[in-house]
Amino acid sequence: MFQKTPLVPTIGQVAVTSTPQRAIAIPLRIHLLVCKTKSMNTAEVIEEVEAARAPGDLFGPTLSGTESVRAARRRFHRLTAHIHPDRVAPAERARAAAAFTRASDLYRRWLASTVTTDPCPVLTGSAAQYVLGPLHARGSTSNLHHATRKDGTAVIVKIPRAVTSNTLLDNEQAALCDIAASADNGHEWLLAYFPCLIDHLVHLDPTDGARRVVNVLDDLTSGFVTLAEVHTAYPAGLDPRDWAWMHRRLLRAVAAAHRAGWIHTAITADNVLIHPQRHGVVLAGWSFATPPGRVPTATIPSQRHHYPPKRVSTAQRAQVGTCT
Repeated sequence: MFQKTPLVPTIGQVAVTSTPQRAIAIPLRIHLLVCKTKSMNTAEVIEEVEAARAPGDLFGPTLSGTESVRAARRRFHRLTAHIHPDRVAPAERARAAAAFTRASDLYRRWLASTVTTDPCPVLTGSAAQYVLGPLHARGSTSNLHHATRKDGTAVIVKIPRAVTSNTLLDNEQAALCDIAASADNGHEWLLAYFPCLIDHLVHLDPTDGARRVVNVLDDLTSGFVTLAEVHTAYPAGLDPRDWAWMHRRLLRAVAAAHRAGWIHTAITADNVLIHPQRHGVVLAGWSFATPPGRVPTATIPSQRHHYPPKRVSTAQRAQVGTCT
């Protein structure tokens, strides 16, 4: 069995002290970095990320305070908007993908070394309240955050970046609920192949007043890697026995979803989660799911050549940036 390659350092928080004068200077410095990013092209952003040796090289010195965190977040979003693999020319895609991964890792490390004195945002659902934590991943239409319930249980909170993507989160809720319901009467085995929907809520964003649909999912970040990460770790290919169990379990997931009346429509390497030690496979990213016979609600730009042309017209494609 192949060995899992460590992906992201363990995130821990350390205290950072500063003077009031420094507290004023830091947000301004990061603001200037954000302004600089606006005028840069893709190649320049890639070069800047490649040259960065520490989180502060991209996001400035870490410091407690909401304004510093917000400024760094804007900087991160502008950087990744330039270099996401689904938004660059094919010739730049491999280099952009590496830069995107590096920028994401540096941002996580920057957040981990920042202590914010303000309380973390709390989302209230029908099942519990959820204390929002750091960003885990940036998907096509949504950001996935680490979060904890009041009882300390770790979860993943999926929040759309635009309110126009609310319907996609509703899509995911409907698909996962139907799949879970289909596990009754002796078919509980199929639940292991899908994320578990814990809660579904509407959150009023205090920064812009937007109402966003939010899905709360079980935390599948410990021990799991994506199939894309497996490919990166083993560019020459896997032992056929490893590929056989992955493929067999993925087929079971697809069959179980079809049995429940849903087609995934976006089975990419980023949406297939692999647990090497447990030989586990989870099919994630259900935002684009659709019942059989219907045109997908949205498509992934970089994967359009995989969609049947008669099934997806240009007018019906939603413009999204990355894989869910």
